[in-house]
Amino acid sequence: MNSRLQLRQLRTAARWCWRRIFFLLLSIVPPVTGSALEIRRVQTCSGVVLRLRGDIKVGDFSQLKSRFGGKEAIIGFDLSSEGGILEEGLRIANFTRRKKLTVFITGECNSVCAEIFFAAAKRYFGPGSKVGVHSVSNDRDIEDAESKLLTIKRARLWAERGIPNSAIGKMVTTRPGTITYLDRADLSALDASEGDPFAYKAEKPNNAGQAQQQSCAIQLHAGSGMRRELLPVQQTSALKSWPRIRASRRNLDIAEATKMSGHPDRATDLANVAFIAVANERPKRAPGRDRAVLA
Repeated sequence: MNSRLQLRQLRTAARWCWRRIFFLLLSIVPPVTGSALEIRRVQTCSGVVLRLRGDIKVGDFSQLKSRFGGKEAIIGFDLSSEGGILEEGLRIANFTRRKKLTVFITGECNSVCAEIFFAAAKRYFGPGSKVGVHSVSNDRDIEDAESKLLTIKRARLWAERGIPNSAIGKMVTTRPGTITYLDRADLSALDASEGDPFAYKAEKPNNAGQAQQQSCAIQLHAGSGMRRELLPVQQTSALKSWPRIRASRRNLDIAEATKMSGHPDRATDLANVAFIAVANERPKRAPGRDRAVLA
């Protein structure tokens, strides 16, 4: 009897020790955050700029939003990203639109990163920078009926917000997993300018701060004539016939426009999705419903 009692006590003590060890290990391991976007504050002569690098993951919007609210105003983003989670990127894009920020593209800005660029109050891009678009896919990188419908809604919303028809056409006709870059005509239609709009402060010397003020004055003076119009280039024949899409027009117009742009297979797929969407459409749709879906 005593041996059984001792064995039971030993088992209880062993379980208690293992639990303590387990919780101790949890306290040692650093917490894993959902953020993947590298965010760095950079001081410029006009204010603070956030330098954004990397893929957009869940948690990045909260991290980005937490950088606002300080004493110094944040005037824009220095952005380079291959894309990421659509919903998270759209939150950042809507926040960019509300704050009326300036966005400068360095390197590539693809997929949902383009949404942030489109949402900017002022748009700039560096030499050799690229802005790429494509259709929506689901979380398994497959273009199903729901993602096709979301592509159509994005196209209608882009048209409502003044995005050029040529850029809308490239987004709709480019399958997920591939990328189509905007050309100089597209960027010109977006009223985007080539050049860095932010005058970065030079390193402050140890014995004087006057050199920093002179550096800002020189850079701002040099940047005053930076904005220049882009030379128009000839558009490809696949986009010449792209008709203007308005938010009040039905989804079938997008499928027809896709067919005219030289992609009949995409037109067939989108026409089927559009037909289902129109058939299931309520007689009276609340204004701004499409916008709410993307918010």
